[in-house]
Amino acid sequence: MTRIQLLFHPYELPLRETWPGSSSSLERRKGWILEIRHDGHRGFGECAPLPETGTENHRAAERQLAGLAAGNLPAATDELARHTPAVSCGIEMALLDLEARRQGVALRRLLVRSPAASFRVNGLSGSACRNHLAKACHEGFEVIKLKVGHGSWEEELRCLESLVPQLPRETRLRLDANGAWDITTAHRFLAAAESLPIESVEEPLAQPTLESLKALQQETCIPLAIDESLHRLDLETLFAHAPVQRLVLKPMTLGGLKRTLQLARRAVEAGMEPVVTSTLESSIGLHALCELASAVESFSPGSHHGLATSEWFLEDLAAPPRIERGRIFLHDRPGIGVTP
Repeated sequence: MTRIQLLFHPYELPLRETWPGSSSSLERRKGWILEIRHDGHRGFGECAPLPETGTENHRAAERQLAGLAAGNLPAATDELARHTPAVSCGIEMALLDLEARRQGVALRRLLVRSPAASFRVNGLSGSACRNHLAKACHEGFEVIKLKVGHGSWEEELRCLESLVPQLPRETRLRLDANGAWDITTAHRFLAAAESLPIESVEEPLAQPTLESLKALQQETCIPLAIDESLHRLDLETLFAHAPVQRLVLKPMTLGGLKRTLQLARRAVEAGMEPVVTSTLESSIGLHALCELASAVESFSPGSHHGLATSEWFLEDLAAPPRIERGRIFLHDRPGIGVTP
């Protein structure tokens, strides 16, 4: 049997504007496209570290990739996922893409028996007080994500109230506070915002605990979501007590597609809604995440996943996933369906 060969190709892609999901000034996205060759077949994945979301840094990722390329390539392991989750995710993507291409099937069919052919996604529109809401509404997104927590909660509430008349009747706002508030501020904002068409609020607390999140969720009718703080909480207790209504899952920070799929199943069993979200991968990684989201839709339908991020790139490595009226439609080409 021929040796499995790993190649990793660096990329650096310019963004149209500073990424609102970053606390730093992220204007260019850096990472690697992973290529695995075996027995005449090739598979592609992406390693795109973003430390503030919970991944390793670029130096650690490059060091790990160099070591793996020089030795025997393992499948994604718990240890690899724990220490270098972006590397682990990229390798698993490439191995799954390789196997799916070998079998002549879309990658999602390796994950579940009956994946969805399409699914809904949320649009992105900047911050509550500086946004591009009209564009997202025109493109037909039913859920539009806005960042909050940059100014006083009273000012941002006034900005949100001024936006509501611009929204189509069925459109709702998904807010992301990125851990900006203490418990008192979060309580005041949520209490004042309950009359607005808010679909959910992600990461409301600066110092989240399972107890504080549960207490806050019990006080509001607005669904709360855990995102980055997932890495700081005990998973067994989280799934046993489900302190919030939603779990935001980012495969690049979790170490792979299969691990994310497992966490999505556990979330559903615990009564939480799983949402698959990008950490601003290129179109290569994004196509793989879309395959995963279609698998999650097979047992948790109806979510608006956070995968409409391709438009942030001025340049990309392949054609992005196809979005029409806020819905991503999947192809039936083998693997992830594109080649960088």
